[in-house]
Amino acid sequence: MGKKFKYRFKTEEELLKEFGRNWADRCNMNNEGYMNYLLGTPIDVQEDQINENGDVISHIIVPNECPQYSRAGNWSILPRLIIKFKFNDIPNYKPRKFVY
Repeated sequence: MGKKFKYRFKTEEELLKEFGRNWADRCNMNNEGYMNYLLGTPIDVQEDQINENGDVISHIIVPNECPQYSRAGNWSILPRLIIKFKFNDIPNYKPRKFVY
């Protein structure tokens, strides 16, 4: 097994911007929301799945960790749904406190 590189699943905001309102259909994602827990999460990608430019060139297999959807043992993630991981690049969906 070769080296692993850090990438992350795109956020919903990134997918909306790139693919529009029907991003789940356009990206072949489960449109019932069972894959939404993956949005913004880090993903390890094997060296042989990346070309010399750092682009992912094949599907990434991710274990299904959604308890509401047990029919799929794994998800097959398209390369266009993930991006190179950058330091401090994990989105935070916690509500922010505004100070007035």
